[in-house]
This record gives sequence, C-alpha cells and structure tokens, in this order.
Amino acid sequence: MRLSKLFRYITSAAIISSASAVTASFAATPDFRNPADSSAAFLRLRCSLDPHDQKYSAWTATVYAQVPGQKLKPLLGFEGYNVCRVVKEADGSYKLLTREVSYYRDLKTGKIIEQWDNPYTGKTDDVMHVHNDPVNSAMPAHGSGKYALPWVVMGDEVMLLVDVPLEYPNELSPAKFPEESSGDHYIASEHFGFFAKLADMKNPKLQSVPYVNSWFRTGPWLPWMKMGQRPGGLVYSGEGRKLDSFAELPAEVQAYTRKHFPKFIDAPTEFVSPNETTWSVYRDMKNAQATGTPANPPATTKP
Repeated sequence: MRLSKLFRYITSAAIISSASAVTASFAATPDFRNPADSSAAFLRLRCSLDPHDQKYSAWTATVYAQVPGQKLKPLLGFEGYNVCRVVKEADGSYKLLTREVSYYRDLKTGKIIEQWDNPYTGKTDDVMHVHNDPVNSAMPAHGSGKYALPWVVMGDEVMLLVDVPLEYPNELSPAKFPEESSGDHYIASEHFGFFAKLADMKNPKLQSVPYVNSWFRTGPWLPWMKMGQRPGGLVYSGEGRKLDSFAELPAEVQAYTRKHFPKFIDAPTEFVSPNETTWSVYRDMKNAQATGTPANPPATTKP
C-alpha cells in the first residue's frame, strides 16, 4: 500500500484550496476541515500526533490478474502493515516516519508463500515480499499551504476518499530488465478510503483517531513474476484498520516479521530519503547479485 504517494498527492496542487485562509489553531478549532490545519487533521487520522506513540496501518487484500478481454482472475492473498510515528519540527511542519511489509499468501491454504506457480508463464517464481524502508513523508506546518482535503461527512461518520494516479520513470528499465520491466514508465493508481467517527475527528483532545479503510490499486505485473511487457497487469482490492500495537497483528504476520524483517516491528526514528518501493528493492537486489556485493542498506540521506 503506497501510502507515501498518498501524502505527496494530498498536499499537491491537485487539491489545493482556493478558499480564504483560516488562521485559528487546531486545538482551538475542532473543525478538522479547516484548510490551515489539514496536516494535523490528517496525521491524527493516519497515525498519531504523539511523537512517542507508533501506530500500525494493517491491511488484507486479494491480488487479481487483469488481462485484456478476460474477467479478473484472483491470484494471491496480500497481507501486511505500515508502522508509523509522527515528529513535529521546530518550524511547525511534520515528518511522518514509516516502513512497511506485506506478504503474499496462497489463496487456498492462506499460508505465506515463498514460491508461486505462475499460471501465465507455466514457471515457478521466487516470491519477493514487500519490505520497503523508508516510506517517509513531509507535511507542511499549520497555516502554510492551506490545502483542503476532500472530507465527506455523512451523519455521524466521516470519509476521506483520495485517488492517486501514478506515472514516473520505471526503476527497472526494459533494456536492462526485459523479464521484469513493464516498460520505460511505471503507471499505476492507488485509491484510498478512510472512515472514522465524526465525534472523534471533532475532538481536539484525541492525538490519534481510530479508522477503518478501503484500498484499491491498479498496477503492472510484479517484477518477480517475470511477465515483462505482457498485456495486462494487477488489481488489488482490500481493506484495513489502524492498530495500536504489533501484538494486534495476525499471529503469522508477527512470526514471519520477527524471523525475516525484525526491524519492521517498530517505526523509524529519523527522516531519511529516498523512499523505497518494490521496484527499487528488486533493482538493488538484482544489481547486488550481478556484482556479488551486498545489497545497498536503506537510504541514509537526511534532508
């Protein structure tokens, strides 16, 4: 779930408010729709404004194949989480520090898998689970930017629905990675729906607001599937919620993380860049294998 793309998108010109600025502070203004307080309002929902508190955005989804002229075909289960913490800077801006893992499951057994029988190529692929670190975001201070989020209030419920179209140069060039690359450009989309109680969002005493969410994604074949530029791609359909602790995650997710990705139990403590994606992690892994050198460690460039 590419949450870092969501944060960059919601602060972009795509939804910048043309309304006049409202300058009251968040604590004095329980209306979370105040454009001047969008960062704080969103971070209360997404994570927590308490820098000593970390939250877990957990999800479960089904991955479908979308082939032109055919109905969607369920391929894999997909379950994981993003662990986050928020740091407020001296200038009033925020840093959202996160990392995320997500594991592919067999749809029949429900078990996390290490290999997958590809129904389109007839080959058995080694599965590369999602393990992206960092997945960080910066958000502006109170009163700066004044971007309006598309909140929808229905009765005693609040919805935040955001669609994120994506297009940028592919980390895996088709010339160097003909089996893994979908083309010169990475083209995908992410669609988020966050749902919370109106009373919670209007309560300025809450540093963190509970939510449940929906998530929908379209994207290319995964690099480890080695489908190249074969027509079609993947559709992800899932749901999730905010959790207060690692212990609330499914037992198998906890055990697999402790064994294979123990640092993903906790959120990062400092902001570094650039962010990682499945495509960049795969590229670094393959380059390391080709040169016989260890893969690059997570990014360490500070702003």
